[in-house]
Amino acid sequence: MTDHLYELSALLKKHNENHKKLLALENQKTGVLLKGDINELNGLMNAQMPLMMDCANTEKQREKLQKEMGLEDATLAEITEKYASCDEFSLGSLLEELSQTVNELKKINGLNMAILDTRLKTIRYMGAAMGIIPQTVTYQRPPRCETQENVSVGVSL
Repeated sequence: MTDHLYELSALLKKHNENHKKLLALENQKTGVLLKGDINELNGLMNAQMPLMMDCANTEKQREKLQKEMGLEDATLAEITEKYASCDEFSLGSLLEELSQTVNELKKINGLNMAILDTRLKTIRYMGAAMGIIPQTVTYQRPPRCETQENVSVGVSL
């Protein structure tokens, strides 16, 4: 079991390191989005891809390890609590640090999404105002033509 706990500890450290790198890139992305530099944004997104793939791989390794430990349905918090007496692996502090990093990442990602949304709305508005981008087309029923059949006459004989 000690080997499994050591491996879990190493995976949590690696996962947190990758998330910290993603957080740094997201922070850089905020400035790039504000500047509107598409080439720089593209470079940051390309730098994020290998980190995101590594995070997914690390997560799969963790799930496999938990299955080997017979804890496939347990959360990391439950595992940390169960093995709290094995303080040498610092699972509790690693999980807390990872949680903080992920929460910061979510916060900055939300900010970046809001900036991007505002930029896109501005581009659409300006494009529509200049006639370059058509305004959003919604389905409207064509007006009915008043013909003899659908006009009621209020005259009684």
